[in-house]
Amino acid sequence: HSVVAVENRIFSIGGYDDKQRFSTVYSATVQDGGLLSSWTAVNDLPLKLVLHSAATLHLCIFVVGGVSENNAPLKTVFHTNVDGDTLSYWAQDPQELPEARFRATASAYEYKTDTSLGFLYLVGGFDGAATSRKVFMSKVMNDCSLGKWQTVRELPKLLHYHASVIYN
Repeated sequence: HSVVAVENRIFSIGGYDDKQRFSTVYSATVQDGGLLSSWTAVNDLPLKLVLHSAATLHLCIFVVGGVSENNAPLKTVFHTNVDGDTLSYWAQDPQELPEARFRATASAYEYKTDTSLGFLYLVGGFDGAATSRKVFMSKVMNDCSLGKWQTVRELPKLLHYHASVIYN
């Protein structure tokens, strides 16, 4: 599964329990002292996913790549908006990744303009046959949709099953 935070909410997205895959998205509120409220189910992903990546930028949540129920690596990107205590519907972005990817990591970088919020990056990962050094980048528009993905500077070595954080 993937976990992201938006404002005072934490979201747990998809996953696997050693028997089945899930499309379920759970949300909890961060309370005083860092305690969490009860987890509640919010809008499910359109697919049951594992080994996907997730990132946030402002009120946008992105779920990138992963593996579907039939074990196919995906190029798919879904996005939604946080709307109070819940999520808007999950939209499949028409801008797919250039290559299928799972076991990668996604991060977002804020760089606001009149039409965009910043950039979404997908780093490394596995395509079903090989580990990757590639880094993909897409502009995040104000409505949470994505621009065309580009390949940017590669990692110095092959990586998958890793984590990334961007702080700005």
